[in-house]
Parts: sequence; C-alpha cells; structure tokens
Amino acid sequence: MISSAIIPELILNFQPFAVPAEAVIAAVFFIAAALADLKDRNVPDRLWLVMTAAVLPFLAADLCADILTDPFSRKMFFRFLIPSAVLVFGNRIFRSGLFGGADLKAVIIFSFLFPEIRLPGSLMILPAIVPVLMMTSFFSSYWILFCLYMNVRYFLRRDPEGRNKTYFPKCLKDIFLLFVSYPGDIAEGERPKKDIEAGEMPKIQRVSPSVPFLLPFAAGVLSVFTVALFF
Repeated sequence: MISSAIIPELILNFQPFAVPAEAVIAAVFFIAAALADLKDRNVPDRLWLVMTAAVLPFLAADLCADILTDPFSRKMFFRFLIPSAVLVFGNRIFRSGLFGGADLKAVIIFSFLFPEIRLPGSLMILPAIVPVLMMTSFFSSYWILFCLYMNVRYFLRRDPEGRNKTYFPKCLKDIFLLFVSYPGDIAEGERPKKDIEAGEMPKIQRVSPSVPFLLPFAAGVLSVFTVALFF
C-alpha cells in the first residue's frame, strides 16, 4: 500500500509532457492488439503497419540522435541485439506452436522501440523487454484464480445427478488440476458432441482456459510505463 505521505510527492513528480510520444502511441496500439486477440484470436497485420508508421518519425529522430552522439552506445546495442535474439528464439517457439505470430511481432516491435529502461530507485539499466515480460508472467497468473473460482462454484452448486462430486479432488494430481482446469460443458464442438451422443465420453470434462498472450503483455507494458513515469 502506498503511504499517504508519498502520494503528494508522486503527484509533484508526475510530468505528463515528459512522457515520450512513441510510448503513448505504442501503448494504445498494444491495447488494441490485445482486444483484437481477445475477441477474434487474430491481430490483423495492418494494425502493426499503422503502428510502425505512427512511431516511425519519433523512432527516426531517436536513431539520428543516438548515431550523432554515440553510435556505439549501450542503447544502440540493446536496440538491435534484443530484437534479433527475440526473432531467433521466438521463431523456434513459434514453429513449436507455443507462440503466435502476433505475439512474436509484439515482442520484437516493443524491444526495438524501447531498448532500455532504468530500474526505479537505482542506476541499473536493463533491456526494457525484461521487466515487461516479468509483469506479463505476473498478470498471466490470474487465470489460476479463475480456475479455482470455477471449481469451487462447480462443487457448491446443486446437482441432482451428483456429477459435481465426481470431480472433487481425491489425490495430489486432482489438487493440481484445481489450479489449471475446471469442469466444463464440451458439447459446443462438433466432434465432442458426436462422441457424447455415441456414449464415448461424458458431457462434462475438465477444460483449461486459453489466455491470449497479448492481453497480459499489454498489461505488462502499461505497468512498466506507469512505474517509469512516476519514478
């Protein structure tokens, strides 16, 4: 909890016109990408093209300033090394099916636009993508609470057939499943519906929620920008 004595200091330190314009533009587009990913599970390429066109003038000015002052600075090193590393390793993850194309584009674009960041209260400089991915992991964990809520809700509801007792945890594995899945109706899909009608599988099965990466990623970007803004 933030102490009341610190709040006035935060307000005094808040300088909205010191916020880089490309940070505001990028935040808006990352939020738009997250909403598109959540709604349609697809982010159109034109969104990334428009975003690139919008930040290109600021990026060009920043690059020119870096080249004229110190072309071999740490910032320039991070700007080209981190996106290249993300492209190489991210492409492997993408080919394995664990990472989407839009997810990879978002990480590469962010790491190129924002190569470094100073940790609050210290002189340590890190690639900006590092704290963003850490916060992304933190925000991704919310689905664990969602799974627990859905399990408790399922166990406590009235069920004359007693199906809710079937999924009550009986061993260590069942306890683990409480955190990563919950009982759900799978009769929506065509194939599961045929299997249910044929008596090959029960109507209620454990399901796992699929969390779009760009949703917690956008939250991570906003949280890191907010901390950098106030501190």
